[in-house]
Amino acid sequence: MQVIAFVTDNAVEARTVDKILIGHPQSERDHNLQGEETGARNGGWFSYDIKVLPGQAQELSVIYMGGGRGNRVFDVLIDGRKLATERLQKTQRLRTYDQVYPIPLDLIESKDKIKVKFQTHSESIVVVLGLRILKVQETL
Repeated sequence: MQVIAFVTDNAVEARTVDKILIGHPQSERDHNLQGEETGARNGGWFSYDIKVLPGQAQELSVIYMGGGRGNRVFDVLIDGRKLATERLQKTQRLRTYDQVYPIPLDLIESKDKIKVKFQTHSESIVVVLGLRILKVQETL
């Protein structure tokens, strides 16, 4: 399996609570990778446990591979609750998509970790390249 490294700026690193190095065996073990059809095709799913700061505003940041042929329709769940349904555009070429999801406070108010699950729809696929929890950026 190929490990892909992404360059992030210092501001993102400073906001990072936890991150998963997708494709890095130790990081995936440390974050309890689980799944059925973990290639996440045709109704398959995979999940990770990731650290959060209890009761503090945070975001889930995900980098997806999208485009190309085939459907890319899937749900993003936190501890079994649907956070979003994604429908990545079909394009001539593969490309990456960055998506940031605010995490509802009731999902993290008394927890120090959450389970993030990616569940594909029928005849679909999801490819996750990066996953991290971020502290919400303070605005001036």
